[in-house]
Amino acid sequence: MKKIRHFVAFNFKEETSEAQIEKICKAFRSLKDEIPGVESFEGGMNVSPENLNMGFTWGFLLTFGNEQARDEYLVHVSHQKFVAQLLPLIQGAFVFDYNDQFVV
Repeated sequence: MKKIRHFVAFNFKEETSEAQIEKICKAFRSLKDEIPGVESFEGGMNVSPENLNMGFTWGFLLTFGNEQARDEYLVHVSHQKFVAQLLPLIQGAFVFDYNDQFVV
């Protein structure tokens, strides 16, 4: 089975404080320990000099062992609680999932 990479980017509203962003990032990180099937979590603020981020300022990459683990994560109560906390603070989100067909 191929691993699934779940990439998520957020565009926080202007009025979202640094403290709120820090709290959201901490809550997102904690999902790795709360939800079975999350193999790894990484993320951070955009630092690209290319100016191609289309307004998205934070990006995160989660790895799952397979599609079933990702699907269970999406409906898990802890993930749903996180999304409810997140939505009032963002203008938008970008989600892109892919399998590991090209691993070097």
